[in-house]
This record gives sequence, C-alpha cells and structure tokens, in this order.
Amino acid sequence: DDKIAYKYMDGWSTDQVIGYKTLWTYVEQGLKGDITRDSMEKNIFFTINCGDYSYAETPKQFWAILGVTGTLRAMSPEQKKIATDHFGIKKFTFMPSVYGEREERFKELLPEITSDEQHLLTLVKEVETKYKKGQRSVIIFFETRAQMEDAYSSDYFTKSLEFKQNNFIKLHTEITKLERESRIQKASTAGYVTFATRDFGRGTDFVCHDKTVEEHGGVHIITTFLPLEKSEYIQIQGRTARMSKKGSFKAVLNMRQLEEFGITPQM
Repeated sequence: DDKIAYKYMDGWSTDQVIGYKTLWTYVEQGLKGDITRDSMEKNIFFTINCGDYSYAETPKQFWAILGVTGTLRAMSPEQKKIATDHFGIKKFTFMPSVYGEREERFKELLPEITSDEQHLLTLVKEVETKYKKGQRSVIIFFETRAQMEDAYSSDYFTKSLEFKQNNFIKLHTEITKLERESRIQKASTAGYVTFATRDFGRGTDFVCHDKTVEEHGGVHIITTFLPLEKSEYIQIQGRTARMSKKGSFKAVLNMRQLEEFGITPQM
C-alpha cells in the first residue's frame, strides 16, 4: 500500500504510528526509493504541543457532578477532602453492585512476603501454581516498568518449563493504542501470562470470554507491590471476578518495599 506497516495480531496495520520513529522510517524508505516520494511527503509531519488541558478542572464548569466508583468506601480522608472542598461533592451514596457479589471471595487475601533475593522465585512459583498448565491466564502488576522488565526477562520465567515465552505479554504505556487493545484482549485468554505496569490496574477491563479460563477458576491477578492508597489495591483486585465471573487474587510483596512504609520483619 506504499505505507509503513507494523505487525498487529495475525496481520499488519498501516494505521499505527510510533512517534517520530515512524516519521523517520518514512524518510529513510523514501530516500531509498522503497516507497514513493508522494507517500513519504504525506506521512511525515511534526507534532507541535500548543498547550495542556486539565481534565481535573473540567467538572467545575457543571452545576452537578455524578460519578460511579467501586472504591468510594476506600477513599482516604485527604481524597474525601479534595472531593468536598475542591469539587463541591457533598453527598456520597453506597449501593450494591448491579452485577451482584463476586463469585470468588478471594480466599487468599493474606499477602505472601518475601526477601529481595527470593521475590522473583516466589512470584514464578505462584504463577506456575495458578497457571494450571495453560488452562488459566495470569496478570502480574508491577510498580514500575523497570521492575516489570526485570521479571519478564528473568531466568525464573524464561527457563520455566511451565510456560511458552511467546505467550508472555508486556503491557505498559509506551505501546500504541492498537497494540495495547490487542494485548488487553489476549491477557484474559488461556495460556497467557501478562506483565503489566500499575497504570493498567485501574479502569482497564480485562474481559474474559474464554470458557477454558472460566472453567478452571478464571483470571488470576497478582500484585507485586503495596500501593499508597487502599483504593488502588482494591482496583487491582477488581481486574478479575468481574460481572459474576470467576477469578482469584494474590499479593506477593517484597520486604524491601514494605520497609519504606516502616514495616519490619519483627512486626
């Protein structure tokens, strides 16, 4: 089609743009003669930032603010103060979910706390146990992308006989929208292990349509860090067992991070 294409699922897409990397690829291929000059000139452009828009200030323009959240009870005093003082929200109403109670009651809510040296080994053992030889899917949340990359490329995962590395998925904010949507769909499919940054622990719908996953216990969620806010912890739990479906959750925490909260082994 005389355009730069990127691999997308089982085919190729000419709609994806990876910042200036795509721009300079058009220049390179155009100068080589692999694409026409007309195509090169149509697809090279510079993005100029003309300003920023604050979504946080938008609600102030309306006389009424209505919102729905599953973590209203988990709001900290500081968050409630911002909601009331800054946005003028005075009334809070608690209602049961329209989808009913979660089928899986998260029986393993107690976290597993490990030393820094044993953390990855404990993590891979947890994944292997819940993976059920590829009949379930597992999503692991990390505090930073660096931590995610370390786990993804570690020998503990790459050399485990339980997994096929081509069924590993990385989910972070620096991938294109199309690729992100594709990986989110795959994340709840049998046989996949997803390594995700904390950005996807809130508001991302990992919808499971896989009967095999559902029959063997649903999507298993693991968090490797303790968030500062209780609401974020609840949101991460909520990436599974959604809309009356099955699912499970486990926290595998590193003692080194807990020490930053003033928590010590003696406690």
